[in-house]
Amino acid sequence: MTKNHATDIAMTLARSAARVTIVISLVVALFLAASGQTKTLVLPSPTPVPTPPPPGNLQIDGFVWTPRIAKDAITGQISDSKGFVIDLSKSSVRNFYSGQFTKKDDLLWFKQQQIHGQLLDIGLFKDGRVVASFDSTTNFTAKPSSTEQWAMFLLIVLTYQGDRVKGLSAGPVTPDSEVRIPGNIQLLDGYTYEQKRGIDSWVGVIKRNGGIEIDHDVGVTAGNGASRAQKDGWYMGQFVSSDELWCAYSKDGNLVATFVKSDANFYGLVKYPENIVDFFLMIMTYTPNPEYMKKNSEGKRLMKPQT
Repeated sequence: MTKNHATDIAMTLARSAARVTIVISLVVALFLAASGQTKTLVLPSPTPVPTPPPPGNLQIDGFVWTPRIAKDAITGQISDSKGFVIDLSKSSVRNFYSGQFTKKDDLLWFKQQQIHGQLLDIGLFKDGRVVASFDSTTNFTAKPSSTEQWAMFLLIVLTYQGDRVKGLSAGPVTPDSEVRIPGNIQLLDGYTYEQKRGIDSWVGVIKRNGGIEIDHDVGVTAGNGASRAQKDGWYMGQFVSSDELWCAYSKDGNLVATFVKSDANFYGLVKYPENIVDFFLMIMTYTPNPEYMKKNSEGKRLMKPQT
């Protein structure tokens, strides 16, 4: 037998063995299928990666935080089921956004306030964007198209607590030490406070020529003004400084905000979006009295707003 002939025989035997193996495999598969026995490959379920919370201890109950991948920054979107979106960008470089409000011709209005010991710059651009910037490092941007969206933007953004700037007070400052303002509310530029004579509660008014006029009624007998004011508009709440803030807006422009545990009510008439901005920029600096809230809760006088 020649070497080539032996090689041919070996190759023929190998092909025959392969055919036999295939046939056996098919027979086994048919047998298992006929007997109802199947073998399924089961892969382990991947462990879900938790989404990190938004920065600054933001209170976004009812909204969804979607982080994005960015270099040297924390970015993402806060959105609701109706499509309203707030973009967030926190730079690792302090004062990164310091020049964004320098072109005054691009702005319809611009305001400053101290919130949680941080300097807040907020402005409305002519293209409809509102930008709120904490310490020129953390930006919130949105395009509100209704009073409800303006309220949602402000009630979320103004809960942000970042790094306090050295030199700024941790809380609001009363412009006149002889005048008491409920919760030591910090007034915006141009606003003044006038205390009025009340019968069984603390009443007064915050006002400015051309601005919104905010009346307040604080005390046990004041009750929950926001809960009573619900009718044909929107109603929403937020946790602020260990208290519950509930807000009711009606189609006639009346806005009521109540710090429930503090029995503190604030009333204003909103004629245009800037009014609602001034309203929340001031009342969100309200600092509740913890002792009063404790007595309120112990005395079971807390009037919970309707949900």
